[in-house]
Amino acid sequence: MAEGIVFSFIMFAWVVDDARGRNVQLSSLFKACVVAFGAIAVPVYLIRSRGFRLASKGVAVFVVQFVICMMIALVMLVALQMTGMFKQP
Repeated sequence: MAEGIVFSFIMFAWVVDDARGRNVQLSSLFKACVVAFGAIAVPVYLIRSRGFRLASKGVAVFVVQFVICMMIALVMLVALQMTGMFKQP
């Protein structure tokens, strides 16, 4: 769960920084959506700020990074279970 919270805020910080650099105005609601629904909101932001063609590469990179983060979290969970530091009920 902690990984998800950290990942959400990293996505939020990147989107806000990228929007400033591109002079894109983001509503408060959209910023909240980035934190709550990042896997959907970040690709939407990329398409809105870059257009579909340019966003396709960014979306692909985002999906790969998202999958890698989930795999790392899974490996960490398995490692913690194997060492006995975390036991599933």
